[in-house]
Amino acid sequence: MSKNTRLPKLPLRFFRWYCHPDYREDIEGDLTERFEKRTEEKGKHAAKLRFTKEVIQLFRPGIIRSLDGGKQLNHYGMFKNYLKIAFRNISKQRIPSLLNIIGLSLGIASSLLIVLHLKQELSYEKSFPQADHIYRISNMEWANYSPPLKGFLQSHLPEAKLVSQIAPFGSDEIIRTELYKAEVPSGYYADAEFFKMFNLKFIYGKPTDALQAPFKVILTRKVATQFFGDKDPVGDVVIFNDKWDYEVIGVVEDLPKNSHLKIDYFVTMPTFYKHVDESWTSNRQWMVTYNFALFDDHTDIDKAHTKLRDLTYDYFPEATQEEIDDHQGHLVMYPIRDIHLHSQREQEMSVNSDISLVYIFSALAMFIILIACVNFINVFTTQAIKRTKEIGVRKVLGARRVQLVVQFLGEAFLMTFLAAGLAIVLTLLSLESYNKLIEIPLSFSDLWTVEHLQVLGALVVTVGLLSGTYPAFYISQQRIQSTLKSQKAPGSASSFLRKSLVVFQFAISITMMVGTAVVYLQMKYIQEKDLGFDKEQVIGIKFYGEFRKHVEQNWESFCHELKQHPAIVKVARASDLAGDRLSAESVVPEGIDPDWEDFSSVRVMRIDENYLEAMGIELLEGRDFIATKDTSAAFILNRQAIDVLHLSNPVGQVLQNNTRQRKGKVVGVIDDFHFAALHQEIEPLVLSYNPYWARRLVIKLKGNDPQKALDFLESKVKTAVPGTLFDYIFLDDKLDRLYKAENNMHKVVNIFSLLAILISCLGLFGLSAYTAEVRTKEIGIRKVLGAKSMNIISIMTMDFTKMILIAIIIALPMSYFIAVHWLDDFAFRIGLSWWIFAGVGVLTLMIAWLTMSFQTVKLANTNPVETLRNE
Repeated sequence: MSKNTRLPKLPLRFFRWYCHPDYREDIEGDLTERFEKRTEEKGKHAAKLRFTKEVIQLFRPGIIRSLDGGKQLNHYGMFKNYLKIAFRNISKQRIPSLLNIIGLSLGIASSLLIVLHLKQELSYEKSFPQADHIYRISNMEWANYSPPLKGFLQSHLPEAKLVSQIAPFGSDEIIRTELYKAEVPSGYYADAEFFKMFNLKFIYGKPTDALQAPFKVILTRKVATQFFGDKDPVGDVVIFNDKWDYEVIGVVEDLPKNSHLKIDYFVTMPTFYKHVDESWTSNRQWMVTYNFALFDDHTDIDKAHTKLRDLTYDYFPEATQEEIDDHQGHLVMYPIRDIHLHSQREQEMSVNSDISLVYIFSALAMFIILIACVNFINVFTTQAIKRTKEIGVRKVLGARRVQLVVQFLGEAFLMTFLAAGLAIVLTLLSLESYNKLIEIPLSFSDLWTVEHLQVLGALVVTVGLLSGTYPAFYISQQRIQSTLKSQKAPGSASSFLRKSLVVFQFAISITMMVGTAVVYLQMKYIQEKDLGFDKEQVIGIKFYGEFRKHVEQNWESFCHELKQHPAIVKVARASDLAGDRLSAESVVPEGIDPDWEDFSSVRVMRIDENYLEAMGIELLEGRDFIATKDTSAAFILNRQAIDVLHLSNPVGQVLQNNTRQRKGKVVGVIDDFHFAALHQEIEPLVLSYNPYWARRLVIKLKGNDPQKALDFLESKVKTAVPGTLFDYIFLDDKLDRLYKAENNMHKVVNIFSLLAILISCLGLFGLSAYTAEVRTKEIGIRKVLGAKSMNIISIMTMDFTKMILIAIIIALPMSYFIAVHWLDDFAFRIGLSWWIFAGVGVLTLMIAWLTMSFQTVKLANTNPVETLRNE
């Protein structure tokens, strides 16, 4: 054979290994001849592929050699027989087999849903090709930074390949074209480097120089389709808030949903410098821009990390190094891949999730699948132990141990495969409901990835091996005499294993139930806690362009019109609603130099003279704002602000807002109230009289039919400004959204805790049935000797009650530790009372007793004649 037609080595070795010696020479000759012919006709590569395929096709009974050297390895009939026996055993023991398959399928389906969920959470920013080399640069407290930072980094950080900067253009702006008008959620000013850094794909337009020109806009596909349909909108004009005209210079693909960048359109960055005064764009204390840097490799990233601390000192030459160090004001780099789960800084671009939720959901998935696997192993082992006589007979008839092992493993794998198939069906059926529950769009197609199929395959193999290995090796090693005498007694080593597994799965179930109770009580506490203001029946109506102007110019008359409706109690204006992240600004007593050391920023909200009364907030000192009197700046402080500003007699003192360059007197003091989520402590708050900065109309309602008042308000708004949008939100709904992640987790934990206890009870039911069967004659003898039904029930449930009590003792300390750790995320939280844990323990015992009662009561009431007639 020439070198050019040499047979492939690995397929040839495989063929020579499995082929029977009597046929090897002839078959190999035929294969070689065909290989040489194909090499000449179709080439060497095609010939090798065909040769490999033929070698695989020849691997079949009748050709492969015997492993023991004397018999053919043709086990087709044997495997067929094993399969028949497996189905026969499943059919014979329908109830325990069905319960076992259902329990495992529920566990696998639950885990698959959670895995899909976690994959979505962990996939953020993966869609950007250069995501691993993109870092956001800010400081330890803020997600954004000041406008001059980009130029500073370009000149002082040569390790960065690209530096990009974006800034919020507006949220919920009204965009209008000639034919269509609608609200668009989120727009940003963006520079040319941003599109390069994040590899945004242009569908229409290829702007180059246009990105350097002001009053240009780039739309995402979603927004472009919404306003222009399928046509190319490049060159068309869109109008923002009936005020600014912008030329469309491009359309890009929508940013991925699994990204913290929630942007619907981009306004060119030079527009930012046209809209904002130079005194602001050069201000190094104004946190407004988001800054990103792209690096070539990790060497440059490491160099940049080490330089940023010193660069901070250069960026703030007016501050001492000690002041910067004390306030953790250093520039830091944060990988964008970590933002969604690890960053909770001030002014994040969107509401991020938390890595602790990933850990919690991972633990849920692990707990559920462990409970299901333990349940499966326990019940399958019990069913196998009942077949000791069958094993003894097989041994007498000449069955070898390896054949018995293969048989038990095969049955375990068969049941596991059936459970996995049912789990996939259950996942498909429940996916839509789960999506609504967690408010994350998951797709069933995501399940058919190589990673998920590998996980599912590994799970099937692991459960099959674990559940089949013990009975296969334990029972098959027993001597023929012992297997033919009787089944294993409940007090044997196998019984100890089963009891240990029951304790394990109930300990996990109890831990999950305690977690459910704690989450429920904390969410109830949040909903019922007195926040320091009246959140019920309060509506916030958003101001838009001409609507804002109309209200400013006609406030008294417009307010009077609204109050004509009997359900409208009070009308006010505010820059923000409770639950919004308020502006953090530098406010200090007059005449004091605001250095880094003595004063920290305070939260500021702009309101009018009606706001406190509309929200039910009472004054502790001083007076409310007066429209005719407080024509310049005036302030009302909460207690925290008084402490931070070191004011002993606040009313009448003059404060200087250095951020906004406004000065005014303190006219009143209010108590602290929860204007932010209960995750945080109450912060210093300054209420500033400035109704012209208001972005919301605040309406206080009364009565039980708010819809009529809403219809009335909408008609008045659209009458005042025809064509405007009417956008409103109830304050209590807005506050509930602050706890969206916790509410979603509460729903998921509830469901999976119920599944966990259900799966555990399925196993307990199977074990109690087995115990009842084993002890049938014992109970018959006890009844003949005078035992009452209650005595029998007590005897039957005692062992299981001990197991549940041990599980409770193990679970409660573990669940306490987990609950304390979760509650640490809340500044205001419930106390962990003893009755929470006691209640869960008692409830678990009651569920277990109810589960066992089906078998114990039936056995206790059975006529002893029936149980003893065969003796």
